[in-house]
Amino acid sequence: MDAAKSEQLEQMLSQQRRMMQKRREMADARREAQQQQPSGGSSSDTWWEVDLPPNMLNVASPQHLQAALAAAAAADQLAVVAFFSPECYACRALQPTLRKIARGAPPGALAVLKVNGGDEQLRPYLEAHDVTKIPHFHLYRRGERVAEFTANLQPEKLRLLRQQLAEHMPCGAGGGGASGGSASENGASASGSAGQG
Repeated sequence: MDAAKSEQLEQMLSQQRRMMQKRREMADARREAQQQQPSGGSSSDTWWEVDLPPNMLNVASPQHLQAALAAAAAADQLAVVAFFSPECYACRALQPTLRKIARGAPPGALAVLKVNGGDEQLRPYLEAHDVTKIPHFHLYRRGERVAEFTANLQPEKLRLLRQQLAEHMPCGAGGGGASGGSASENGASASGSAGQG
């Protein structure tokens, strides 16, 4: 076999090894996320309402969201608007990580506002803000949107989420629970679309 073919074969094998490693990491993370899901009948039907820290809120309407954003701006908090849908596996898998981040944030530094895209009253808000994939995040500081991105528990997406939180957290707040932890420690999944049913 000539050197060029040998090198090409080695590159293909290397790429396959990386893909297999990523699949293993995602499978491990998915298993971890499933273990962290609340067990039991009715609570699993409303996973987005279970065990919320005080700085994490499910908003009921666009007006409720605007009031919560105004309160966060007045308190100089970083407001994370997390768009989700009850049927979205990625959203459900990310919930334990969001709770961990909210709990780990310094007091008064972070407000996580969850917007249910499956709620008919809130769906027009998602459409008006061009949210086409979920889980999707908008970060607000002092009433201004400073970041927007889609995230899930794939390692690179988790890094993006944590970097954005650390970058925009109020001065002196550090990253709190926004940094640290590996993807396999927090679960994995893929983004869904906002129209996910």
